[in-house]
Amino acid sequence: MAREKDVTIGSDCMFSREIEIRSTDVNKIYEWDNDNRLNLPADVVIGDKVWIGARVFVSEGVFIPAECVIGACSFVNKSFTEKLYHRRKPCQFC
Repeated sequence: MAREKDVTIGSDCMFSREIEIRSTDVNKIYEWDNDNRLNLPADVVIGDKVWIGARVFVSEGVFIPAECVIGACSFVNKSFTEKLYHRRKPCQFC
């Protein structure tokens, strides 16, 4: 897990192996002409009873609601508000 902001994990969650949950990017990116950071850190919130499969990457600012299943090798970089049961094909929120 990367730090700078909070990562909150609900109760009764299940996690497989090789999962990355990041509240910030590893490298900071700034505008060319000033010191404004473009990729700001943001909290990650994972609701109760969420199941996250192997090799999932959860990016900064994501909210995963309760009782969702995130399939193996998924890249989650956007929040969603309803239950998601995703299998066979990785979900990609871009």
